[in-house]
Amino acid sequence: MRSGIGAMFGLFLAAAPVWGAQGPAFTVPWWSVLPFAILLLLIALLPVLAAHWWEHPVNKLLVAGVCSLPVVMGLAALEKSTHGASMALLGHSLEEYVAFLAMVGSLYIVAGGIVVAGKIDGRPWVNTLILASGAVLANLVSTVGASMLLIRPFLRANRWRKSWHLPVFFIFVVSNLGGLLLPLGDPPLFLGFLQGVDFLWTIRLWPQWLLANGMVLAIFFVWDWVLWRKGQAADPETADNLLKAQMRSGQNISLEEGPLRVAGKRNLFFLAGILIAVLLQSDQVAGRLRDLFGLALKLDHPLVGGGLMVLCALGSLAITPEKLRKANGFSWHPFGEVAILFLGLFITMGPALTLLSQNASAMAGAGPGRYYWLTGIGSSILDNAPTYMAFATVAAGSREQIALLPEVAPHILAAISTAAVFFGAMTYIGNGPNFMVQSIAQELHFPTPSFLKYIQVSVLVLLPVLLLVQWVFF
Repeated sequence: MRSGIGAMFGLFLAAAPVWGAQGPAFTVPWWSVLPFAILLLLIALLPVLAAHWWEHPVNKLLVAGVCSLPVVMGLAALEKSTHGASMALLGHSLEEYVAFLAMVGSLYIVAGGIVVAGKIDGRPWVNTLILASGAVLANLVSTVGASMLLIRPFLRANRWRKSWHLPVFFIFVVSNLGGLLLPLGDPPLFLGFLQGVDFLWTIRLWPQWLLANGMVLAIFFVWDWVLWRKGQAADPETADNLLKAQMRSGQNISLEEGPLRVAGKRNLFFLAGILIAVLLQSDQVAGRLRDLFGLALKLDHPLVGGGLMVLCALGSLAITPEKLRKANGFSWHPFGEVAILFLGLFITMGPALTLLSQNASAMAGAGPGRYYWLTGIGSSILDNAPTYMAFATVAAGSREQIALLPEVAPHILAAISTAAVFFGAMTYIGNGPNFMVQSIAQELHFPTPSFLKYIQVSVLVLLPVLLLVQWVFF
């Protein structure tokens, strides 16, 4: 475990020289997005065409590296002609990647030490209640935190059913749709918060949140009830064997007996520390603390906030008994997979986002509906956090004016915010927790759809809901 934390800390040190690098704007050619498109295609096809080869992390790193290398070399070759702007773009991509990894990795590690134990019967109404609870919890501890806290008990409660719809709907609701109401919920909203959008502004999006989550939960309940009625249950001996295989040997606590309870409560302290580190990066929060208590607690440098998150993860590793992590089936594989693939995605998507900004004039006079769909499409294939920033910047005219959008263009900001959060569920790469949940489900021997099949399911189930959201609100 310590080697994984060491790798995270090393990324901070490596990124320090370029953090916050700035340079003049420069024009990127259309063909600079080809490495990103090729990487997306390989992520979609290799799990199907070369499943065994793709399982090994080294091969994922090879694919990400081969696709990233042309971008790095191309930006380096343009450094002189662009007066450093090309390398500033690469530095900005690394900055966003390290910030993303610090938050996702720290929440993954801390939540991995919190065990939700007790007898949970995976009936349709219970499963629906767990997903609904996760949709609320996501706004308080982020979609990453809620996903890592609930995915293992959710799958344990349904260990004898082995249906791929369970992790898929979990990704839909807990890992994405639920996190719309507060900036802590999802990375796109957090980035807007850091740019000056009021902390409570997104609460006004509760009608969109209620409609989307309510419809998806209703679809899930009917789907789950039909499968339940068909009878997916295994005999008790088979269920016990599945539990042993999933939860590994050597655990000293009973996960399936007794009342519902939480073990590893000390990790809640570190979870609160991560959320505080997030909040203290905001000028608004720091200003209110200064006005009310005279405290100057603003974390001016992103490395400071990210470093505090890593320290919380280190503290969690130090004080959490190993038996709790074993009971949770904790491993570094899901985090490693996200770290490798998203490194390639963040590097290769830099030119794509720049190309999008270069064509901002095409959005002149666009209404909320257009922003909704373009932000949604981008969030599905580009990761939703940088896509949010790209379109919010286009709508505001500059990054510095994003804080004015709630007053001058509230409907457009609502469309961008809603689409960035909701459409992150359309693909595995749309939001950070998606890949993690898929990887954890696979480790627990649950079937999960391939990249392409997942998209087919999201188009059939989720896209009609998102169409309705646009028709009603935008």
